[in-house]
Amino acid sequence: MGRTTKLKNIYYIKNMVTLIEKRVINHTLNITCLNRNLSELMDRFVQDFKSLGIPMVEGDGSNVVFPSAGELFVFYKKCMVQCSQLSTGPPLLSLAAAFQKFLREYATRVLNNHLPVK
Repeated sequence: MGRTTKLKNIYYIKNMVTLIEKRVINHTLNITCLNRNLSELMDRFVQDFKSLGIPMVEGDGSNVVFPSAGELFVFYKKCMVQCSQLSTGPPLLSLAAAFQKFLREYATRVLNNHLPVK
């Protein structure tokens, strides 16, 4: 292998490493941003319940859907669609882990603390 070929291979490898590093950094930044957005969304849901109270129930109350639950799942769907267009590998798994974390937080902070007692 000649010197020129070795230099080209080194240049190619450096470019690939740089590209991979950029993808990892972008992925990390996206998950960090998502976590911040979901945290702010949870805080807003809690504030809405404190200020507006539990939504009024019509009928027997067995089919109540909190508006915040619908909003949360629409947000999840939009994020999943965007992520799946870019990658179906580790970024999608990280997204699922973030959703799991905030779904538990929603259940704890919003639902458990604001469901009516019968």
